[in-house]
Order: sequence, then structure tokens, then C-alpha cells
Amino acid sequence: MEKLENTLDRNSPDPLYLQLYAILKEYIKGGRLPANGKLPREIDLCEFFGVGNNTVRQALAMLEDERLIVRIKRRGTFAASRISAFDPQNPLRNLAVVFPRNTWNILIMEMKREIENAGFNFLGGEYKLMDLDDEIKTLRRVMKNSAGIILYPHLTGMDKDIIAEIDASGHPLVLFDMSPEISQFNSVSIDHLLGSCHITEILLSLGKRRIGIVHSDIDFMSARLRVSGYRLAHAIHKVPENRKLTHAWSTHRKFIEYLDSVQPDALFFCHIGGSSMLRGIASRETGKILSSRGIKTVTWGKYKFLDEHYAAYAEQPYEDLGQTAISLLLDVLNNNTLNKRRYLIAPRITTCMGAEENKNAGIAVNFSP
Repeated sequence: MEKLENTLDRNSPDPLYLQLYAILKEYIKGGRLPANGKLPREIDLCEFFGVGNNTVRQALAMLEDERLIVRIKRRGTFAASRISAFDPQNPLRNLAVVFPRNTWNILIMEMKREIENAGFNFLGGEYKLMDLDDEIKTLRRVMKNSAGIILYPHLTGMDKDIIAEIDASGHPLVLFDMSPEISQFNSVSIDHLLGSCHITEILLSLGKRRIGIVHSDIDFMSARLRVSGYRLAHAIHKVPENRKLTHAWSTHRKFIEYLDSVQPDALFFCHIGGSSMLRGIASRETGKILSSRGIKTVTWGKYKFLDEHYAAYAEQPYEDLGQTAISLLLDVLNNNTLNKRRYLIAPRITTCMGAEENKNAGIAVNFSP
């Protein structure tokens, strides 16, 4: 019981179990534990503090709920920070993957395989897309039952406070698909900006000079980067950019009005999956309009209804994304004091008119400071 002090105040209005919880929490966080991080046995705590089993168990249950301790059968109770996530008896050998419901299913299955191949358990956490309260609730639940988390953050960045809270707590965290330019956290992202630049260059190489870009009417970070990549391509090739060619999708009727107004000679659909935009574009009328105007397209994602109109399309490199994200999380588990690392992975770009494919597809580039 070295360095453990009995400061219980039996005249205090606070229950004994709350006082004991506070004493043990300070004992753990104050660095006064023995080198192996093991806490005294329950029976020894009862004797030292002069309290019953229920008092000790209530205090330990609170510490366990906060992930400050782990109990290992036949070995005892340990400070969670002193037990390696790679210890085969660590009960918190779950790695959590928290994504919006019904999104990125192929990638999540790839991450699940990588987690299980590394000897950990996969813990899925789903939240309703764009629902900040549901995301926070899911994160708090998986924090109690995981050794680390991969999170697909809120699409408009509204969850920065809970992300900062998790990071400050020391809980290993890797963000997925957050812009490395604005993230101070460990992250793995698709290179939306340079991927978009490259796919726009394909249209420019075909002599297109009035390239329209159509994006979601929601301010997604990824769509913002793709628009920036489109503008970068114009700047590199010294092609004047007409801002009127940028269109935020709202309705099919307004999309037709946009086409009539600006008369683009090509279109880049930079964010259409899973929205009313997809339902609006995936209509026979849209196909007929594109055909009648001779408009070639590039898209982020491949959609069958645009097959005859494609110049190129970008696809997510699921295997590379999953492997890089899990590898980074395992590195953080091994040493959470490492400098933050941020990886950009190029999309797979397939051209349909004889141009070369993107030779950098799937390559992870570390943008750490």
C-alpha cells in the first residue's frame, strides 16, 4: 500500500464510496502506482480503509466506467494506462470504427479484416448522418469498450469539441477523411484536392474550356476540397475560371436552368452519392440532355447511368485506405506520444478516352509536420 493514503472523512456529507473513488483516482493519475500498475486487492483495500466490500466495489466500478482500470482474471486490477492494448488478456482489445449509418460499407469490411488480422476485436459504432447528438452518444459508448477509435467525423466539422475531448483524454484516435490541412489529429484521408485536380485536367486535355462543376448544396469538407482541386487545375493550365460554372445542386429543374444559362462543354459531378442530387441526376431525362448536348462528364464515384458520357471517374482505394487507417491506429496504440501523422491517399482514376490512369493511386503520403 506504499504511497496510498487513507484520507476518508467519515464526517463528510459525501458517501464513502465517492471519497474512495476520488482517492484511488488520484492514486492512479498521480503516478503513485507500483511499476506494474497493479492496484491492491479488494480485500486489502477494505482492510486499509476500514470499509466494506460494497464500498470498494462501487468505487472500482466507477473507475472501470471511466476506463481508468481494467480487471484481468487471475491477475488482478490494473491501471488501464499500464496495460498494453497488445496484451492478450486485456479486456479492451476492441478497436472501434465509428461511421455514419449505411455509408462506406466496403471500407468498413476492409477495416474489420485488418483489425481481426492484427489480433483485435472489431467494434462497430454507427450514428445517424449529420446528427451530432447521436455521434457524441456513440463515441461515449465505444470509448468505454475500446482500446482505440477510427472516426468518420461530422461532414461539416461540428464535432470538433468532442474530438478534442477524446484526444485530450489520451484515448487513441484516428480521423478518417478529414482535411489534413485543417486537422491537428492523426488522420487518413483521400486526396480530394489533387484527385479532383487530376480528373479536371483530363477534361482540359480533351480541349474542354467551359467545364461545369456540380456539387452538393450541403457544405461538405470533401466537396469543398474537390472544388478547390477543380480551380487548381484551371490555374495550373492558365485556363480562366468562370465562377458561374460552379453549381450547387438543389433540384433537377434548377440544374437544367444552370445548363441553359452557362452552356458547359463538360461536367464534373464532384459529390453526388447518397443524396437527392443522385436521384435527380440518375434520370432518363438527364441522360438524354447530356447526349443531346454532347456533354462528357467526370465524377467522384462511378455510376452506371453515366457510362456513355464518361471521360473519366475517380474511385475510392478501399483496401489502401483501410490498411493505412488500421496501421496508423496500431502505431498510436503502441506509442500515443508520437507526433501526429496525417496521410493522404490518391483516388483511383479510370479514364475512358485513352488517357493514362493515375499511377499514384493508393499511395499513402505522410503530411506530418
